[in-house]
Amino acid sequence: LSDPVTPISPNKRAFFWAGWGGSMAVVDLELRTSVGYAMNRMEGGISGGDLRGGVLAATALACSS
Repeated sequence: LSDPVTPISPNKRAFFWAGWGGSMAVVDLELRTSVGYAMNRMEGGISGGDLRGGVLAATALACSS
């Protein structure tokens, strides 16, 4: 399920993973869409994703609906 604190998708069959440095992956089974984000310059101290990947993923999922 999407994290209630960081809702990437309103669909119940969506989930995401975010890692150190800001990378993230989102899968939405209802939209049949997945998004991956990996930066070319890691920022130290960022853990669990950040706005760079989150905004891109939310925009991509909004375009898929």
